[in-house]
Amino acid sequence: MGPGDVIPVEETEIKAQGAVLAHLPAAQQPVDLLAATVAHLQPPAAAALVLVFRLLQRRNLPGTLALVATLQALPGAVLPAAAAVPPAPVRLAAASPAPGRVNLQGKQGRYTASVQVPVSAQKAWNVLTNYESMAGVMPDIQQAKVVSRSGRSLELAQIYQAPYTFGQRIKALLRVQETAPSQMSYELISGDRIKKLQGTWTITPVKGGVIVKHQIEVVPEIPGFLIGSYYDLTEANLRQSMQILAKLMLKG
Repeated sequence: MGPGDVIPVEETEIKAQGAVLAHLPAAQQPVDLLAATVAHLQPPAAAALVLVFRLLQRRNLPGTLALVATLQALPGAVLPAAAAVPPAPVRLAAASPAPGRVNLQGKQGRYTASVQVPVSAQKAWNVLTNYESMAGVMPDIQQAKVVSRSGRSLELAQIYQAPYTFGQRIKALLRVQETAPSQMSYELISGDRIKKLQGTWTITPVKGGVIVKHQIEVVPEIPGFLIGSYYDLTEANLRQSMQILAKLMLKG
């Protein structure tokens, strides 16, 4: 989309605590994936966030900043300032998770998720490192491809799209280091809208199976007022991913 291109628009009107923002153009693009983000917000804030998201889709940074500043200046602050976003809740987990139950602890982009699975370490490892098969199976991985491999090291290209990406397709190139069948670590080489992404997977044999643990640290490059929602959605995605992974390991 470049200067002078014609953009289909629809007329949108929202009432923001007594103030009326009338006839704001909204790009005709799906925003269904944003539903999870705005579901917990009051209607004015939810509608405002949808408008901001549409402006971001059109890469209209001046318009986005202007709208955010206006909404934050309104009586009652339809959109809170970034500093006012409450931190994500801390979820404490037991040292050894119950079989099949996902435990998640951490906050603000640093998490440890674990699940106990009644399979051998080798079976768990085979599923975990079948990287390309995860595309379309994990809730956020749309594409995955091993770009190169040398011994225990490889480069993995992935594309993420999920509620925590606010509907955007996010590309990432990861450097992966394997120590079969117990540990796999990764770190970001390059990526879209990601400042930092690194983590470690471990598979620990226990009585009756293994404990699969994922330690991750992620720092997104997004507007400050979206940080709280981003981390909430990331936590939900981690839980869902661990549940799916455990089922895949059981199936083998």
